[in-house]
Amino acid sequence: MSKAVVSLVGLQNSRYAKAVGRCIYFATKLSAGKNEIYVDKSIDEAWPTTKEGKVRTQLRKIRGVDGYLVYESTE
Repeated sequence: MSKAVVSLVGLQNSRYAKAVGRCIYFATKLSAGKNEIYVDKSIDEAWPTTKEGKVRTQLRKIRGVDGYLVYESTE
């Protein structure tokens, strides 16, 4: 979660959205092309928790960046 600049770039008939910011940088580093979801530390810290909750995170280092794997707890 962070501020980002979003703009349309490209030629008149083939524009696309481009975003730049801290959150985009870490999302790019944490995306490894696998069917897994990793979040940044700020998301992990903001994530609501309860004793009965099934969603957990686990710290892992991806491409030199700390990421938190999101998974379903079986406990």
